[in-house]
Amino acid sequence: MQNLRRIAVVAGVVASLTLIAAGCGSLTGASGSSQGATRHQTSPSPSSGASGASTTALSSGGSSSSTTGSSSSSASASGSGSAASSGSSAASTDPSTTASASPFPAIIRMAMASLPQSVMAYATAPTVLPTDAAGSLDMYYKPSYSTTPIMGYPGFLSTYSVTLSSPGHPLAAFTDSRFDTSTHAQGAFVQGFGNQQVPSSAPTVDLGSGIMAKEFPNALLGTTEIVWQEGRWTVRVSGTSAPPDSEASAVVAFLHRYFMPVPTTSGGISVDVTPTGTQATVSWTSGSELLLVRAYPGAASPAETALGMAISMRSYK
Repeated sequence: MQNLRRIAVVAGVVASLTLIAAGCGSLTGASGSSQGATRHQTSPSPSSGASGASTTALSSGGSSSSTTGSSSSSASASGSGSAASSGSSAASTDPSTTASASPFPAIIRMAMASLPQSVMAYATAPTVLPTDAAGSLDMYYKPSYSTTPIMGYPGFLSTYSVTLSSPGHPLAAFTDSRFDTSTHAQGAFVQGFGNQQVPSSAPTVDLGSGIMAKEFPNALLGTTEIVWQEGRWTVRVSGTSAPPDSEASAVVAFLHRYFMPVPTTSGGISVDVTPTGTQATVSWTSGSELLLVRAYPGAASPAETALGMAISMRSYK
């Protein structure tokens, strides 16, 4: 473990990451596309949290492990009256076996099919879905795509994003932004995640599993920050009403149960705990791409949902 050096805490920097991540603003522009009226009905999963309505094998503790449960799904295109292709998705809980069917849930396959064919040359998508904290089994998708240049992000080529929502609120989103070089992808990551020095006087807090983090108040944002580093991953957990010690410990426990993807250069995990709910964002570089997964307060266990979806991201080629 290395001592954490720098972390994002500036609101403007977080806004920059949102521009890349959420498929909004200039990213949807004239070249964007969306299809938001497609419903996917999931069946309850025996396990909750990050596994959501679909499961995937996750690497754990140096050996293979997986979440449990299965899912079946059917979808129909509402509004137009035309039927979308129904399907089911159940990832094997035994990593040594390979299912002949696609590991991607039906709603993910429909969302990816609505994107330009050029995206498929580099596309990635999750095999794990979020679940609605309120218990709704209806899920909608809204994809977007853009090649419009973004000021401040040199080397940007294209981005696509898929937002998954319940009838009442967004649950999660995943984004893949492509750059001309890995250096520019890393630059975009730094733009989004930030590069601010942690106070050297910040006290140390024991989060368990051998992780010692720095905890300090951030007067600018009115939060208490808990930050640490694991390999190439920088982790920030912030709270507005109280120090988010329990949430930080839960993140540590999850990270020590499952292996995160290995970033080419850097990765960041940001968990924001507020009185209105928790939002979690995971972003990392993969060659010349910047990948991002975000879980919103409406999702069950947002931090575990974002982490589980990030772990499940795989090539869609």
